[in-house]
Amino acid sequence: MADDTKKHRAFVAELMWSKPVTALPGIGEKKLGKNLRTQGFTRASAVLGHFVQMGRDPEKFKKWLKDDIRAKIHQADLCTRALVEWCDAFL
Repeated sequence: MADDTKKHRAFVAELMWSKPVTALPGIGEKKLGKNLRTQGFTRASAVLGHFVQMGRDPEKFKKWLKDDIRAKIHQADLCTRALVEWCDAFL
């Protein structure tokens, strides 16, 4: 995988428990983490729940990240790929 970062590997390798939103690949503390918390998403599991509510549709989820959370395309892609892989492994 081209963008298989250490953060990505750590995220998809274990259960989510109470990981903060900033544990999600592509989500940093300053901008996107803050934007997610402002919208009520304080944990990675809440973002996962939103992804599942969207029918696990990667394109729809990426659009939400870009439009509502103000993620750049690359950030939205990293986060979405991690959630897809996490779902494949644990759901």
